[in-house]
Amino acid sequence: MKILHISPSYYPAFKFGGPINSVHLLNKFLVKKGLEVDVITTNAGLSGQLISKYEWEIIDGVRVKYHGYYGYERYNFSLSLLRELKKNIKNYDLVHITAVWNFPVFAGAFMCNRYKIPYIISPHGALMINAFKNKSEAVKKLYYSIIASRYINNAKAIHFTTQYEREESTDHLKSDWNSFVIPNGLQLDEFEKETNQHNKFGFKNYILFTGRIHNIKGLDILFNAVKEILNENLLLVLAGPDNNNYKNTLIKLAVELGISNYIKFLGELDRSELNNLYKRSTLFVLPSYSENFGMSVIEAMAWGTPILISNKVGIFREIENANAGVIVTTNADNVKNGILKLLNDDKYANQISENGKKLVKEKYNIEKVADQMIQQYTSIIRSYK
Repeated sequence: MKILHISPSYYPAFKFGGPINSVHLLNKFLVKKGLEVDVITTNAGLSGQLISKYEWEIIDGVRVKYHGYYGYERYNFSLSLLRELKKNIKNYDLVHITAVWNFPVFAGAFMCNRYKIPYIISPHGALMINAFKNKSEAVKKLYYSIIASRYINNAKAIHFTTQYEREESTDHLKSDWNSFVIPNGLQLDEFEKETNQHNKFGFKNYILFTGRIHNIKGLDILFNAVKEILNENLLLVLAGPDNNNYKNTLIKLAVELGISNYIKFLGELDRSELNNLYKRSTLFVLPSYSENFGMSVIEAMAWGTPILISNKVGIFREIENANAGVIVTTNADNVKNGILKLLNDDKYANQISENGKKLVKEKYNIEKVADQMIQQYTSIIRSYK
């Protein structure tokens, strides 16, 4: 089976968030299971890194070709990518497209329809309500109605990472697409190793957030929730890239609340540093206003860290059903009470931790996730012929 994956950006463009890791990990394990997987993408988010344009590179067994783009980084207009697809797309059994709003998505779907190649689209939250509610809301609604809705409706299936994402997307857009749900996965052996790395940051007791420093993550809620909890013996640590200078907004908020001395911004870290933070953290929090999945959540669970998330994080139902974390609304008092419950009840926190590790092994093992995706690929290819 020969699969082409089209994405506007790709590993290691970590500035674009969780899908960069999860998409590559899936492709890596599809190759391990015998599939041929090529990726055609742009070099968005990779400025200054040694990435060759227009030539195939092998990353963990996956062939990747990065094309240059013009203009807006998040639209990724690329004539060379379009020419590449026109020349080679008919050589694949199925095309898997990630994202919705970008030129490579349009180009990939257009060429698939032209050459009658089946394709699926993984929006990774791009069809949820909050994806439309920003400074470009009017533009997105117009683009969707004129362009994006056509290539989405022509897809053989839409892949959602959670039932929550599927329900909100289909209800919001009043659509009845053929769709399926397969979660993101983790390579669990990486989380079963002991991390003996020196505690370079020197933090002992801390609440951890990892991910983009972005207003959608509910960090304003979190700051207000912890204003009476943080002290010299309990810090709030945030690790992740700053999006749209939102860090400055949070710094001002921390000063207003009188907690700036107890908050540490670490910026973007490498994997070993992140693992070290997860392993040593007291608890993990993600009070997002909207999240189609939540990769950082399952990473924290894999390390045995008790978690607290909002009921707007895509996997909250799975976690709630497994009693694997504290679920709260996007309200500072609820977040505060949830944090205090974990801090003050060691028995409860330990039970949450054990349930979280069990859930990750049962549901988010990348080996199982890759098998599920192969089944979907096979079914779609067979039905298309």
